[in-house]
Amino acid sequence: MSGWLFTSVTGDRSYDSNDGYEDVLGSSYAYDNSVSYFKQVLENHVIVVREGESVLGVSRVDQIDQSHGFKPRRRCEKCGRAGVELRKTSNEYACPHKGCRHRSATATETNDPIIRYVATYDTRWQALDGALTLSQLEPHLLDKSGQNSIRPIDVDGLKSLLGDLSVSVPNPDKPVQVPIDGGRRQTQVLARVNQGQFRTGLLRAYGLSCAVTGPCPAEALEAAHVLPYATHESHNIDEGLLLRTDIHRLFDAGHIAINPDTLSVEVDPNLAQYQFYSSLDGQKITQTPSVEALRSRYCPPDV
Repeated sequence: MSGWLFTSVTGDRSYDSNDGYEDVLGSSYAYDNSVSYFKQVLENHVIVVREGESVLGVSRVDQIDQSHGFKPRRRCEKCGRAGVELRKTSNEYACPHKGCRHRSATATETNDPIIRYVATYDTRWQALDGALTLSQLEPHLLDKSGQNSIRPIDVDGLKSLLGDLSVSVPNPDKPVQVPIDGGRRQTQVLARVNQGQFRTGLLRAYGLSCAVTGPCPAEALEAAHVLPYATHESHNIDEGLLLRTDIHRLFDAGHIAINPDTLSVEVDPNLAQYQFYSSLDGQKITQTPSVEALRSRYCPPDV
């Protein structure tokens, strides 16, 4: 089974001295015939998308469209090969090729004909939201060149890493897509500073799993503070839980509690009419937050 690591345009992806690519995270990846392995990527292959150090998600290629076009490139003024990059420290263009290594204040700009490819992968996309890191993937990459925007990966090794996060490689069978009408509306929210980093830390600690209900998609997981955020406005991984969206709402509303002595779930009797929620009563949580924080929430000090 073939698998590939795609580097997002906003990550450390090498532009090969051009003006970049247009990727749509969770939907499509653009590249051309100047990129290594462009011929080997095929429909239904497993792909992983990363941005910088964070792995954003896993999927399979649904289809690959191609078109002809032109690509602006910067070439070495001495050897004529593409790949020169502007060095910010010296403000010079440097040729990376052995036997040349020429540096100059300018580069030769060309507009080369290319075949452009767009690989779409949205139907089986599973977001990881940084729960996996590039460093964890490195031992399973079959090409150690970090400059390549597409790199082969050992799928069995990837499966093992995903398994630790309660995630599996997407099924090779394409799901049936049902279109849903949508739209947009403008809204204003008061954002918590570094809430995203707090969630990423919890994802890396516990994988894609709700502390109460178990494994679930990244999109359904929220970072919950054991102690109300409004009282301290700080993020401590030891005082956090990954909770499914509905469980998080019930937890914040006081309809679900966690006993600090037994680490088991206690469900409000008012939820008895809901079979699923009532079945959670007495269930042990699968994460290990601070017992002191749980106790403070469970038995708040008298005001």
